[in-house]
Order: sequence, then structure tokens, then C-alpha cells
Amino acid sequence: MSFRNGSVQTLTTTSRAENLPRPRDPSRRTRSRTGSEMKKIKKGTPKLSVVIVNYNADDLLADCVQAVLASPVDPEVVISDNGSTDGSLTHVRSCHGEDPRLTILEHGSNLGFARGNNLALAHTHAPCVLILNPDCIVGPDSLGRLLDFMDATPDARNGRLYDS
Repeated sequence: MSFRNGSVQTLTTTSRAENLPRPRDPSRRTRSRTGSEMKKIKKGTPKLSVVIVNYNADDLLADCVQAVLASPVDPEVVISDNGSTDGSLTHVRSCHGEDPRLTILEHGSNLGFARGNNLALAHTHAPCVLILNPDCIVGPDSLGRLLDFMDATPDARNGRLYDS
């Protein structure tokens, strides 16, 4: 089931595997884009998706999201919530509920870190994805520097940065 809460897209999932969103095509995850291909990405598509798995991170989550959304890179943020009961999602919605770059996935139970990330990856649109813990606060230029590195180092996207 999906619905809109202000401008934030909220998706609710169940713990039954057949009802969970399917991950995107695996070939999309492993495909690398060169600098020239990055410039061809459709206008309006973010260059960076930030995935945050949350479980009772309280105010840390809102602070983390604030720092990411304040970046000049203009990323999209996908929060994958593992059944939090501490009001962390309420706080995020009260601070950022009108931001269309924010998507919240509510799973209703703790599916674990890996599964939470995998479900969120299916909802990203950018060619680069950063998996970020909710207790991390990115600096103002951190995400821009990350994308500059990725553009300058195409092998980093293919997992071949340190060939043996």
C-alpha cells in the first residue's frame, strides 16, 4: 500500500515476502556510468540517492536527514524503517514532510539492516547510492566530494578500485 503524507511518499510493507517490493533489475545495480553518461541522465533525476535504514534512531534520524537534504548536490533520501516505536518518523515528517526528495518505507517490523537496505534500493532513482547510518551527519561538501570522486574514478563504481 502506498500513500502520500504531505509531499513525502510513504510506503507500507508487510513481512510476507510475496507482498514486498521487488528489487530493481540486478543489471541496473552493477552497471557503471562514465562521466559522459552521467551528463546524459534525464533532467530532474537526482545524481545521488541516500538510503537510511532506521530502527528507533530518535532525533538522530531527523538530524541525519536534515544534513543530507541541505547538501547542494540535491539528493533523494529513502528511509527504510524497521518498525520504529520511538517517534523518529513522526519527527522526520514534522521537519521534512513537505520535501518531495524524501521517501519513507515503513515495514512494520524489524527486517534487519541488509533487507532494509535491499528494499530501499528498489526505490532509488540515481546512478549512485550512498548507504548511510542514521547516526551520521554529512558535512556540507561531503556529498559533492563523493560524487566528484565517483566521476573521476569510474572503476570505483564497478568494485575494481583495488585490483589485486
